[in-house]
Amino acid sequence: NTWKISGAGQQSCKNPDRPCDMCSCVGNPPKLMVDKDGCKKGKICSKPCRSSTEVHRAGDTWQCWIEDRNCFATCTCYTNGYTAWKWWGHECLRVGKTPKQCGLKKWA
Repeated sequence: NTWKISGAGQQSCKNPDRPCDMCSCVGNPPKLMVDKDGCKKGKICSKPCRSSTEVHRAGDTWQCWIEDRNCFATCTCYTNGYTAWKWWGHECLRVGKTPKQCGLKKWA
């Protein structure tokens, strides 16, 4: 019996011995990540930038660093695991770097 993970985000690992575990693929090449009892914790959020190291879950709001703009923002993770951010000042709009390390400009 084989099972493939497709698409972004977490999904059931379909393990009958651990029915609440959630699986996702991260990185390139993809690496399987198992969130033990993840269905009881809320979805893991997408990271706002590649360099982001903290793990946040749906419903979290935190101060995050947007390296493409060299400034802080307020990040919010929604129930679907999508992370949006709101920049703190207009100076963030004037700075940009290549290559992009963060997702597209988002407003919470």
